[in-house]
Amino acid sequence: MKKPIVFMFSGQGSQYYHMGKELFDHNMIFREWMIRQDEILTHLIGESVIDKIYDPQMKVTDVFDQTLFTHPAIFMVEYAIAKVIAHIGIAPEYVLGASLGEFAAATTSDVIALEDALKAVVKQAEHLEMFCRGGRMLAILHDINLFYNERYIFERSELAALNYESHFVIAGETVNIEKIAAFLGQKKIMFQKLPVSFAFHSQFVSQAERPYKAFLKNITISHPKISFGSSATGNIIEKISNDYFWDIVFKPIKFANVVRELEKRGNNIYLDLGPSGTLAALTKFNLASGSDSEVYSILTPYKRDLINLEKIKKIENS
Repeated sequence: MKKPIVFMFSGQGSQYYHMGKELFDHNMIFREWMIRQDEILTHLIGESVIDKIYDPQMKVTDVFDQTLFTHPAIFMVEYAIAKVIAHIGIAPEYVLGASLGEFAAATTSDVIALEDALKAVVKQAEHLEMFCRGGRMLAILHDINLFYNERYIFERSELAALNYESHFVIAGETVNIEKIAAFLGQKKIMFQKLPVSFAFHSQFVSQAERPYKAFLKNITISHPKISFGSSATGNIIEKISNDYFWDIVFKPIKFANVVRELEKRGNNIYLDLGPSGTLAALTKFNLASGSDSEVYSILTPYKRDLINLEKIKKIENS
């Protein structure tokens, strides 16, 4: 019996300039869906997101954090990869998104139409930039008890995500996150600044809630046609409300909970369709000793996209 396949989609912080460039240049399906989405986005925001992602003046290592462009850029890359995987004959039994990645999960499972998803992604970015103060996020490699027991961190930030037992993310005002980063450096605790311009999954984006929920009322939402792993709730859910697409940017991410729920149901094949392979790495840490689940990623900043895609193609025949 073949293992169920899980499509995983990451959110803000996983993006970088030139993500998916190898596929854009050499895979017709990926290129077609990127261009198709870009045409819709150009109509919505007046600029090409493809031109931003593949700007020849920018390097992979340059910070790519303007939300109006990174929001749709992450979505369009993930959705285009999902179309590539579908084209080679691999279909998921589950979709699992984290934060912004829940839009790609929802579109892949026919919860929301592609054009509506692109509109919702853009509108969310616009509302964040219009109503919210800037902020920052830190990923911290340490036991979660550090957050609760260390007042210097607890009083200056909010818990934005628990990815596994020794990896969590905090969010807060820029000045406080910088202070916490300095504090962690002094303590020799490993951390990573995420390339974001807002403190997602915290009170610091709450000013966008009312206008964004008003917008969401006009979007048609359907029941998932593919079993839906929700990082906003930490469970497999069967019904999604319009307000859910606000919850995914405001509520803490419970990615570890969803993986544990999937593992209770048996061994799986997890395919990370995000730009950086972030969720693949996190999933491996959430697998219990002795699990026979498999984890794969495709996109990487290190120009291995085509090689990784060839490995994915072999899954269907294994």
